[in-house]
Amino acid sequence: MEVDYVKFELGYIEICTHGEMVKYIKYTKEHRFQNTTPTTYLSMLKKDLNAYLHGEPVNFNNYKLDLSKATHFENMVYTATSSIPYGKTKSYKQIAASIGKPKAFRAAGNALHKNPFLIVIPCHRVWRNNGEMGGFGAGVELKRYLCELEGITV
Repeated sequence: MEVDYVKFELGYIEICTHGEMVKYIKYTKEHRFQNTTPTTYLSMLKKDLNAYLHGEPVNFNNYKLDLSKATHFENMVYTATSSIPYGKTKSYKQIAASIGKPKAFRAAGNALHKNPFLIVIPCHRVWRNNGEMGGFGAGVELKRYLCELEGITV
């Protein structure tokens, strides 16, 4: 397993890979592990995350995510969320409806709260049905930052 970081205005994005599989991507305020020389795969992901954090739309679909611990429902929610275009939002209700579970919008929110792939599965683009930003597993400050970065009016 390799861990590396992308520094940005609010802290760090911690990236963990194993071979050519992304294990997790999460927000942290500090380095917790010593950096090693990253593999080409980790370097590519780090470069793409850095570009994203500098306001460039990035397609993360080429990365293999380790979703082995996610339930079938969570996988459906993550897939639906991954289809939200850069700079756009959907509601939890729209995500639930898009996977054929229109009443499961709270469960969709719970699944996104557990999202282990910050930015790559763009749960910051999922808002409440009433147009409010709503909560975020990594904190509302980060959700606001990522949305504003994409030009989404908060």
